[in-house]
Parts: sequence; structure tokens; C-alpha cells
Amino acid sequence: MRSGLSNIVWTIIGVVLSVIVAAILWVFVSNSMGSYSQLLVSASEVTPSMIQATVKNMGLGSVTILGFNITNQDGGQVSCYLTNAYVDGVAVSLTNPIVLKGGDQLVVDAEGSGCVYAYYVIVKTSDGYYSTVVNA
Repeated sequence: MRSGLSNIVWTIIGVVLSVIVAAILWVFVSNSMGSYSQLLVSASEVTPSMIQATVKNMGLGSVTILGFNITNQDGGQVSCYLTNAYVDGVAVSLTNPIVLKGGDQLVVDAEGSGCVYAYYVIVKTSDGYYSTVVNA
């Protein structure tokens, strides 16, 4: 009788300890995954005077878009200016930083006579810089 009771007590202790360890691991894993963000950046020439850049947050965390830079092949500025921005199809202001949550997609239009010379689109974020070549 005593051995059966002992087995039950040890089984309960084992289950409780397993639940505690699983809870601790869950907190660490969810915190690290919640801060993970990875951007996919692309840009294409819509017309010789218009470029459209797309920024997709492929991660789970949020990232703040702080600005865009459009340059020629040598890294020099071109006369191609941001005109519109949309997060998941909803218009947003270009004057404030734009926060992308996991899965959000930002589409930015840029227009100007210098867009024909645009080669790179560089995105400045809270996590660093991302760049892409403009596809003709």
C-alpha cells in the first residue's frame, strides 16, 4: 500500500515540475519570438516617373519605418519623392514613422522626373537599414 501511494506522489511531483519547466520555457520562447521581425523589401518602376516600393514584415514583432532614400547607381540622390503610403491598403501619413506589425505590408509610391534614374531604394527602420534594387 505504501509503495503504491509513493508512486502516485512521485508521479504528481513529476507532472507539476514538468508543467513549471514548460511554463518557464514558454515565457522565454514567446518573448524572443515576439520581438522577431524580418522585412522583405522590393521596388519596381511603374512608369519612368514613378516607382512603387513594397515593404512586408515577415516576422512576428513590430518594426518602425523611419524613412526612405532613393538613389542612383552611384548612391547619389535623385529627384524622386514619396507621394503616397498604404499599410494593408489603408492610406497612412508619410510625415510620421510607420509601424508595421507582423504580417503587415507597406506600399509606397514615389514620383518625379528623377525616378527614371533610381537604382536603389533604402529603407531606414528601427532595426537598421534594408535595401533593394529597383526593377524596371
